[in-house]
Amino acid sequence: MLSIAIAVFASFVAFNLTGRVAAARSRRAAACWLAGSALSMGTGIWAMHFIGMLALKLAIPVFYDLGPTVLSLLIAIGVSAYSLHILNLPSGRKPQLLVAGAVMAGGIVAMHYVGMSALALNPAVTYDSWLVFTSILIAAAASTGALSINRRVRGARAASGLPLRLLGALVMGLSIAGMHYTGMAAAHIPAGAVCITENGVLNAWWLAWAVGGIAFLLLATSFHLSVVDSYLAARSGQHTLELEKVNNDLERKAAELMHANSQLRQEIQERIRSEEKVAYLAYHDTLTSLPNRRMLSSHLLRAMNQAQRHGRMLALLLIDLDRFKTVNDTMGHEAGDQLLQEVATRIRHCLRESDIIARLGGDEFVVLLEDVDAPATVAVVAEKILAVARWPFVIGEQEFYVTASIGVSLFPRDGHNEQSLLRCADVAMYKAKDDGKNAFRFYCNELNEHVIEKLTLETYLRTAIERREISMHYQPKVGLPGGRIVGVEALMRWTHPKLGTVPPTRFIPLAEETRLIHQLGRWAIEESCRQAVAWREQGFGDLNVAVNLSVSQFSDEGLHRDIAAILIETGMDPTRLELEITESMFMDRFEESLKTIVRLKEAGVRIAVDDFGTGFSSLSTLKNLPIDTLKIDGAFVRGLPSDTKDAGITRAIVAMAKTLNVTVVAEAVETEAQRDFLQAASCDQVQGYYYSKPVPAAQLSAMLAAAPAPVPASLA
Repeated sequence: MLSIAIAVFASFVAFNLTGRVAAARSRRAAACWLAGSALSMGTGIWAMHFIGMLALKLAIPVFYDLGPTVLSLLIAIGVSAYSLHILNLPSGRKPQLLVAGAVMAGGIVAMHYVGMSALALNPAVTYDSWLVFTSILIAAAASTGALSINRRVRGARAASGLPLRLLGALVMGLSIAGMHYTGMAAAHIPAGAVCITENGVLNAWWLAWAVGGIAFLLLATSFHLSVVDSYLAARSGQHTLELEKVNNDLERKAAELMHANSQLRQEIQERIRSEEKVAYLAYHDTLTSLPNRRMLSSHLLRAMNQAQRHGRMLALLLIDLDRFKTVNDTMGHEAGDQLLQEVATRIRHCLRESDIIARLGGDEFVVLLEDVDAPATVAVVAEKILAVARWPFVIGEQEFYVTASIGVSLFPRDGHNEQSLLRCADVAMYKAKDDGKNAFRFYCNELNEHVIEKLTLETYLRTAIERREISMHYQPKVGLPGGRIVGVEALMRWTHPKLGTVPPTRFIPLAEETRLIHQLGRWAIEESCRQAVAWREQGFGDLNVAVNLSVSQFSDEGLHRDIAAILIETGMDPTRLELEITESMFMDRFEESLKTIVRLKEAGVRIAVDDFGTGFSSLSTLKNLPIDTLKIDGAFVRGLPSDTKDAGITRAIVAMAKTLNVTVVAEAVETEAQRDFLQAASCDQVQGYYYSKPVPAAQLSAMLAAAPAPVPASLA
C-alpha cells in the first residue's frame, strides 16, 4: 500500500510540475520544470519498485547488486523525461501521445526487470511469459491514459485542473503498481534458492528505507515547490486578472477621456468658430459683408499714421445713393437689400486690392484710398463709381435706375481724425446732392460754412411751429369774367426773430430733406381748413382753399387718413379743400399715385395739377386721373399776350381742360393784358400780383369785407 501511495503521489507531483512547463514564459524555465517533473516521476517509480520488493517474503536474506539498481533509477528518470517532453510538444497530435505512452510503459517495464536483475539468486529467477506480456500491456494502456488525462489539463489553472490531475496521477500510480505486481507474479523463485551477490551489495531493508526516505523527501520537496508555485501562479493569475481589469478600466477611461477630449476639441472649435463669427459680425456689415464703421475706424487710424509718417495723402469718399428710398417704397425692403449688395459689388470692382470699402448703414458707403498722389487720382475713382452706379439694376425682372452722390475729403488737408474727415466728406456729399445729384464734390471751407448755416436753419425750423413763427398767407383766386374772389391758395411763411423772413425756397427743401415736411404740411392743411371755416362763419361764403402737397406727403400711405381726420376735426366741407400736386409727383410712380388720388377723392377733396405744362404728362395720362383743376404754369402766362408760342400753348391747355371738364386756373397774372387774354381764352380763374400777393388771413378778411369784386392791387 505504501508503494502504491508513493507511485500515485509521485505521478501527481510529476503531472503538477508538468503543468508548469506549459505555463512557463521562457524555454529555460520550461526545461527546469520538465527536469523536475522527470526527476519526481522517475524517482517515484524507482522508489515504488524497491519499496514494493519489501512485500516479497523470502526465507533467505536478500541483497541487491549496486550496478543494476542505479541503472534502473537512471532508466526511470530518463524515460520519464523523454515521455513528458514528447507530451509537452506544441503540436499536440495523437501519435505523439501514443509514442509518449509507449516510451513511458517501456521505461516502467525496463526499470522493473532491470531492478529485478539486481536480485541475483541461485538457481535463477524464471518468468511466466504471459504475465510478463500482461504487465507490459498494463503499463502501456495505463501510461497512455494517464498521459492523455495530463495533456487535457496541461496549462490549466489549479482550481479547474486539480480533479483531472488527481485522476491522472491515480491512473498512472495504479498502472505502475499493476505492472510491478503483475511482473512479480510472473517471477518464479525456485525453492532453496540462495543470494549469490557478493560485490557492491545493498541490504534490502536498508536500501528500501533509504530509497523511500530519499524519494519521500524529494517528492515532498517537489510537491511543496509545485504547490508554492501553483499558489504563486494563482496569485499571479489573480494579479493578472486584476491588472487586466485595471487595464480594461484604464482603456475604458482612456476611451472616455479620448471621447471627452474629442468633445472638448469640438466644443473648442465651435467656440473658436463662434468667437470668429462674433468678431466677424462685430467688424462687418451683415447685409453686404463689407467692413462696418468699427473696422473702418481701425483701418483709417492705421492709414493716417502711415500717411503722416511717410508724408503721403489719403482720401475718404462718402457715397450716398440717390432715390434709394423710392426703390424701397416701390419694390420693398428685400429689393432694396439686393440693390445695396449689387452696389457694394460694383464699387469693389472699381478699387484696388489695398483700398477699403465700408458700409456705414442705410444707403451710405465709405471708400478709403491710401497713397493718393493728387486729387485728380481720387476724381478718377469717383467718376468710375458714379458710372457703375448709373448702370441699370434688374431685380425681380424689373429694370430701374439709381445714381449716387459722392463727397470727398483729403487727409491731412481737411482733417486729422476720423470725425473731421467724415464730417467734411458728408458736407461735400450734400453739396453734390444740392447741385443736382449724380456727382462728386471735394470739401472746401465754403462748403463748411454752407453746412453750418444749413444745420442752424434746421435747428430753428424744428421749433418754428411751437414758437408760432410759421404762419399761413393766402393769395386770392379770382373767377373770370366776374372778378369775384372764389378761392385762395394757402402758402407758408416763416419769420424768424434773428434771421428775419426766410423764403419758402430755403426752408421747404430743408423740411423735405429732414422729414419735417410731414409735421409742417399737416399743420398747414389743418390751419387752412380752420381759417376757411372761420371765413364761412364770418359770412364770406364758402371759399375753396388750395394747399400744396410735398413729394414726401404725397408718398405717405396714411395721407388720406390724416386729411379725413383734419376735415372732421375742423368741420371743413371736403369739396372746398383742394390739394395741389405737380406732374413729376405722379409721373414717377403713376400706379401708386393713382391709388393715392383715388383715396383722396373718396375723402371728398379736390385734386389740382400745379405748374401744368412743365412736366411730361400726356393726354392719355391726364384722362385717367380723377383731377378737378389744371393750373397753367406762370412761365407761359408771363409772355402773354405778345409771345405767340405762349399764347398758343395757353389756348391749347384751356381747350384741353374744357374737353376734360376740369377747372383751369392761370397763375402769375401781373398785368391787365394778361388778365384780358385769359378771359378771352375762357380761363376759369386767375391769381397773381395783378390782384394781390399772398397776405395774412386778417388782411384777406378785410379784402373780402371791402367789396365782392376787389379792384386790382395796383389801384388799391
